[in-house]
Amino acid sequence: MSKNLFQNKKSLPWTAAIVVLLSTGSLVYSAKCGLGITYDSSNYLAAAESLAKTGTLETQFGEPYMAQPPLFPVLLYVLKLDQQGIFFFNLACLACSLMLIWQIIGLVIASFPMRLVAFGCIGLSTQLLLLHNFVWSEPLFLTLLYLMIFLSFRFFDSPRWYLLLVIALAGVLLCLQRNAGLFVVAGLALAWVLSHFSWKRVAEAAVLFLPGTVAFGWWNFGKFFGEGKALADVQFFGAVPHNLYQYALTMGTWFVPRSVFEGALVLVGFALLSVLIWPFKARVANSGKLRLLALVFLLYLVGLSLSHKTISDDIQRYLAVVFPAYLMVLFAWLERRWTSALARRLILAVVVVLSVYTVARSAKNTQFWHSTRCGYYANR
Repeated sequence: MSKNLFQNKKSLPWTAAIVVLLSTGSLVYSAKCGLGITYDSSNYLAAAESLAKTGTLETQFGEPYMAQPPLFPVLLYVLKLDQQGIFFFNLACLACSLMLIWQIIGLVIASFPMRLVAFGCIGLSTQLLLLHNFVWSEPLFLTLLYLMIFLSFRFFDSPRWYLLLVIALAGVLLCLQRNAGLFVVAGLALAWVLSHFSWKRVAEAAVLFLPGTVAFGWWNFGKFFGEGKALADVQFFGAVPHNLYQYALTMGTWFVPRSVFEGALVLVGFALLSVLIWPFKARVANSGKLRLLALVFLLYLVGLSLSHKTISDDIQRYLAVVFPAYLMVLFAWLERRWTSALARRLILAVVVVLSVYTVARSAKNTQFWHSTRCGYYANR
């Protein structure tokens, strides 16, 4: 296994560096004429503008800003970021996230070729480029999430209290960036306890979990509870069947064209979900780290399923955040099945098809974003 990048920068293979350059270059090209603006984007920008003018957070309609946590519009205000500034912010977040993901891959996948293919499929994926092509809060959320995972792995290998404190701080920021941060923090805390159960580890997990939970509660309950609007749209179990179906459908489209029969895509999605059970059944190297990745994905999915009925477009965006974690588990699973000549041929075929599909889909969407926005701004 190669040395850790944070210990020796020369250890980053030039091939992995090419993936980083291609990914960031794709973002530069797709967002050449500006980032995409959605309903949420308009509210982020309006909240930052109202904070500058009146000292309060308000939506584009002049209503109190309550649907999302406050960190992102506050950052836009503090850093004085216009849309061009947000593009460079997203670009920096993408580069940082890729560096962290490369380090995590090196800790859970032993084979360098398999690491490189996994990294390429993540770095050049439509999912990652989607998150950074819009004025959304996900780019920083993504960086904080994989920073917490990376530092958790470092802590497992060499416990240091300062690492735990940094993880707890990142958890606070995560929960103030997106409400879904609570599900990530819960998944990490549970993985910590299950990795090596002891009362000391339970206390460490509590240090990780409680600060983010308090931040989540402060915003969602403390600030707006008196108005009766905190978490007003939470449906709990009523939305679960719809959401699980949509999540399976979305996961199916990660690897199969959406033009395929919808029922088949759902079946593919549930089959892909079943891979996450493997780290809990197998006794393999790095199983604790793989379980952490699987638990973060699963608790994130469960939390979203219980929150509210999600529309298809939002699901693509929400699940893209944990797409790298899933792909790392998937490639680790494929690597463990590289045991016979027939298995190697089958896995090689799967990896080649997956790589080609990932690059082709990403290139198509990159060109679409570029031409759509440049055409829009040219005709204004």
